Amino acid sequence: MRRTGRIAIGALAAAGLAGAGVPRVSPNGRFGLAVATSGAWESDGTFVLDYNEVGNINAYRFRLTFVDDGVTAGFVEKSRAAREARFRGRSR
Repeated sequence: MRRTGRIAIGALAAAGLAGAGVPRVSPNGRFGLAVATSGAWESDGTFVLDYNEVGNINAYRFRLTFVDDGVTAGFVEKSRAAREARFRGRSR
């Protein structure tokens, strides 16, 4: 099943088809550095997005789980420099 969507992360928005896990590179990341994003559906209701600030140290993995009209989002920074966080809300 093909799914499309839009996920906004700070000032940068990663948009379009995400399903193959192939990174898309943008030159418009923070501090003018490149950023690569890729994503895929892990299961029927869970989308995983990798966000890598290629020219910087930060690399995050976001996991969004959709159940009914609710969404749980969590992320972890791959180097473990930042603590893991989880959020809950409603999808619309």
